[in-house]
Amino acid sequence: MPRYRLPLVLTLCAAGVIAGCASESRPAPQTLYGQAVTETLVGNSLYRTGGGWFSSWEYTGYHRDDGTMTGKVWWSDGEEIADGTWEIAPDGHYCRKWNNDWGDGKRGCFRVSRAGDTMVFEHMTGASGGSDRYVYQLQPGNPQDL
Repeated sequence: MPRYRLPLVLTLCAAGVIAGCASESRPAPQTLYGQAVTETLVGNSLYRTGGGWFSSWEYTGYHRDDGTMTGKVWWSDGEEIADGTWEIAPDGHYCRKWNNDWGDGKRGCFRVSRAGDTMVFEHMTGASGGSDRYVYQLQPGNPQDL
């Protein structure tokens, strides 16, 4: 293939123009408020991973119906577990506060959206916890037994 065609093909694939390059369709994200957030989170876990070339970590957070939660971060040579509280604010956003230095131990509130099992938490007010946007996979139950 001539040199100039490869970038063109990659560009067209990225744009989904060439049939067969487009990924399978995904559900459109829906913003959740109030009771919809509660019904989605209670009894389930949020999971995500991060890190770089030389280190990686995994996180799971489990939400209970009494407004408490437990989170666990683990990596190759350790783990950290924290407890916290969560609630739905009057404006319908999800708010949480950890009992350790996650989010500087301060309350932070997030707009929640969902597309299938992908949950996105966008920072709105208070402590962000180090990021303005978190992407999680919703997992049924409590797979880490938190």
